[in-house]
Parts: sequence; C-alpha cells; structure tokens
Amino acid sequence: MSQTVHLQRESSTRDVPLVRRLRSDAGARLFAAYWACLVVVDLTGDSLTVAGVALVVAVCSVRQRVRTAVAVGVTGWLFVTGFLGDRHGELVVHGWPDAVRLALLVTAATATACSTHPRGAR
Repeated sequence: MSQTVHLQRESSTRDVPLVRRLRSDAGARLFAAYWACLVVVDLTGDSLTVAGVALVVAVCSVRQRVRTAVAVGVTGWLFVTGFLGDRHGELVVHGWPDAVRLALLVTAATATACSTHPRGAR
C-alpha cells in the first residue's frame, strides 16, 4: 500500500505544469527578484529606487513562505545598498539609512508573504 501512495505522489507532481511549479518555487522567486531589482536600480533615479525595489520585493513575495520573503527582501536591500550610495556596485553600509531600508524591505516582503498564504499551507 505504501508503494501505491508513493507512486501517486510522484505522478501528481509530474502532472503539474512547469509554469505553476516555477511560480511557487522559492528559487525562481529569488531569481526573479534578483533580475527585477537590477532592472529597477538601473532604470530609476535615486529618489525612486527604494520604492521600485520595495514593489519588486512585495510582488516576488506573494504566496511565498516567510523565509523566502525575508531572502527576497535582503536581496533587494543588497541592490539598494550597492547601487544607491555610490552607484558603483560596492556594498558599503552607510549606517542608519541602510538599516532603515533593510527593515522597510524585509517588512514589505514579510507582510506580503503573511497576507497571501502559500497554496497548501495553513
């Protein structure tokens, strides 16, 4: 009987379309956040960078677990810290403003993840 259950689980995972699996996969969300943050940092001015990255972080945290959302928030913060201060891509922490940005991005990601529960999780 355990073999039957095991075979049913394998076949149900294979039947799920690739796009649906990628939407719920944490690695795919981190990948999307990485590249989207890079585009936002490249295209926006200094005044809109944090807001654009916060939007990307929130979108990439929809229906994710909290730990994935925190990782997405930290990824966004790394881009903001590396490109907002000196525009050279060096990770130089500038004190309280960077700590506030980290708190803002992680809070946005965590709030989004908590308000939109992942499918199958309670």
